Amino acid sequence: MFRMMNNMITPKTLTNSLNYEELLRSLENEIKSSSETNLTLVRLNENVRGIDLQNGAEIIFIKAGATGAEILEELELEDGSDAKFSLNDSYYNNKLPKDENAIACFGDIIKVISEDSSESKSYVIMEDNSGKSISTQIEAKEMNSIIKEIDNINKVIKLVEPVNGLMASDLIEMIVAKDGSNQVYDVQGIEPIFDDALITKDNKLDLVTEEEKFVVISENRYNTTRYTLEFVK
Repeated sequence: MFRMMNNMITPKTLTNSLNYEELLRSLENEIKSSSETNLTLVRLNENVRGIDLQNGAEIIFIKAGATGAEILEELELEDGSDAKFSLNDSYYNNKLPKDENAIACFGDIIKVISEDSSESKSYVIMEDNSGKSISTQIEAKEMNSIIKEIDNINKVIKLVEPVNGLMASDLIEMIVAKDGSNQVYDVQGIEPIFDDALITKDNKLDLVTEEEKFVVISENRYNTTRYTLEFVK
């Protein structure tokens, strides 16, 4: 008769707790678990326009306005194995989990954890904006007493500070793209550090201070330039 000796499993204990076929299936599944994290497209391609694994960063190009759920439906692993997928906020927002029904934004992350949980990979989301402007050069919308100079070479905006201060929202309204394209603007308190959240003026009614950054994102959303704000007499 076989017995449990020093926590060892004997044939008798296996027979009592788990039949051999179930055991073999369990071991087979464990052995087959994959560490794959490379994505491929399920089909071409309503919401996902492409995946770039070749240029040192994993990028998923999507149709503007696609939700996380719509994107994930069109992705699978290269070897067909199961994995955990999640939509997370961008690097700039600490990569926190995001509702999959929310619209995926430029810089958001699709995180993939392999079937065996041994590997993970983060894919950066970018919109497929081919044909749109890559320029981040700016100019004053019109002549005014506040913007003294915009230096597109040295990335400096020189301002004359109003007596009552200058709100971020007002500064944003004074600036346009030099080529007339549809850029995105923001004002940030510090230079960004990779993997850390940007300190952004969430309240555009906040006053601008010297050495803050005026952020310009190009129309195709791939290029970002940060202009240093300087107050001059």
